[in-house]
Amino acid sequence: MITKGLIEPFSSVFINLVNADFTAKQRGLRITEEHILLDGSPENPLELIQVQIANVESKSATAISDSGEIKVEGRVKDRKPHLTMIGSFGVDASMEGNLILCRQVDQPGMIGSVGNILGEENVNVSFMSVGRITP
Repeated sequence: MITKGLIEPFSSVFINLVNADFTAKQRGLRITEEHILLDGSPENPLELIQVQIANVESKSATAISDSGEIKVEGRVKDRKPHLTMIGSFGVDASMEGNLILCRQVDQPGMIGSVGNILGEENVNVSFMSVGRITP
């Protein structure tokens, strides 16, 4: 399911759970999965997932490691998926509905400026999370 979500936005063909791995391989993507059983309990469902992507080129360079990798982490909170980490930025964003990610300078007035830009474009913000680089 992760592979499907990663390549679907960039593919001109229909991607489903059956052809996602094959399509990724055709495009030169190497998918490696590692499953770590934390406590062996079938009653304890998946709580955390990490996706690491290599050879990333992006304008959000601070979210990318020196080796060109970006790691995204998510957790299930109140039975809903939440994005909790992008690179080294700690966030808390529900994965329901639309999501806007932006990078800004950490200084007074920046959050207000972003809000004004979104307001001018008639974008309603029902929830906002601001993250800093985690130590």
